Amino acid sequence: MAALVGLFHSEQQQADGKMSALAVPEWPSGWLDGIKQLCELDSVHLSIPITGLGEDETMHVEICSSAWRESRLDVIQRRQPRIPSCRCGTAAARAMRTNQLVKYILFISCYLFWVASGVMIAVGLYAKLSKESGAVDSLLAEPSLIVIIVGVLTFTVTFVGCTGALRDMPLLLKMFAVMLLLIFVLQIVAVGVAFLFSGQVMDKAAFLMGKAIASYRDDLDLQNLIDYIQKKFQCCGVRSYQDWSRNEYFDCSISNPSLERCAVPFSCCVQEEEQNVLNTMCGYGTQNLKAWKAESMIHTGGCLEKIVTWGQSNLHLIAGLALGLLAMEVVIFFLAVTLIYQISFIIQKRTNVKRES
Repeated sequence: MAALVGLFHSEQQQADGKMSALAVPEWPSGWLDGIKQLCELDSVHLSIPITGLGEDETMHVEICSSAWRESRLDVIQRRQPRIPSCRCGTAAARAMRTNQLVKYILFISCYLFWVASGVMIAVGLYAKLSKESGAVDSLLAEPSLIVIIVGVLTFTVTFVGCTGALRDMPLLLKMFAVMLLLIFVLQIVAVGVAFLFSGQVMDKAAFLMGKAIASYRDDLDLQNLIDYIQKKFQCCGVRSYQDWSRNEYFDCSISNPSLERCAVPFSCCVQEEEQNVLNTMCGYGTQNLKAWKAESMIHTGGCLEKIVTWGQSNLHLIAGLALGLLAMEVVIFFLAVTLIYQISFIIQKRTNVKRES
């Protein structure tokens, strides 16, 4: 190609709507070969000195590789760099996307908790529907309802987070961040209240455990839970084995016609090493015995004290798990906030580009 012919628009000519053609002097062969090699790879943006064109004698031009493939060269004046019209927008498209690492780490984290909450809801519903008829008068005394409520709350929060992260929806991400922050604050407040008012917390726990003992025979799920706790911690009752008199079936009053009068559940019994058959009547009549005499047959210590002792001995494990959960919530929260700012920045950038064009 002996010479380059370019179409130039000056500011005055743009105002008049006219165009003029200018023949550019012949280029050295080395320049043309270099430009050809670059254009075969991708589009090229160059600043080429041309005499007689402005004070700095420099014009910004855009050369597209498609021009070489069509055996021609288009030279277009660019007073201010713009997004090129040729197929060279890969970098610009990437700049208009959110950080994929942040996006999918947030999505996977929410998805795992979402699946776990769905399993919790299914287990709670199965336990609720398959248990024997009868109800308890306290919500906190029915484990299946607690599992369902916690599962529904977790499912809702994580579903909002999953959808917002996957679809880049700032409104859902803001809702998710607010709910997560609220949960985090409530957890901190709960820990602080439990530490400052430990005596009242212990009394409340004892009251709720007493309510559970009173409803032992009314709810199969609750019965299995109490039996598990008493076997696990080798305890009986809330503060002592005589707390089982709160249950109408185990009440020691003379007017009680039950065969389990003055008894305790079999889960309170001391299991013999060679015992292969479970004796469900091992606790009959033990409430009438003194503690020193009954301790050879049943566990006489209360479960509340045993649970507190276990918590104190495993304080580092409990604190580590609690801090790990809180740290995970903080990381997920900042991932959501980061994604929100990235989406807002992209929206603002697209708006500015539309205004300029």
